[in-house]
Amino acid sequence: MLFTIHTFQNPNGSVMSLERRKTLVDKCDRKRLPIIVGDVYRELWFDERQ
Repeated sequence: MLFTIHTFQNPNGSVMSLERRKTLVDKCDRKRLPIIVGDVYRELWFDERQ
């Protein structure tokens, strides 16, 4: 099993790119490894363009 926090990962608040997410899913799929996504910080997203 793989546990990941792909949005606002602590301690630096990084966001995993879509390309990297797809690569991660492909690798786990080949190994038949389940992915658990911790998305607890998603609601903190602020887009000042809106």
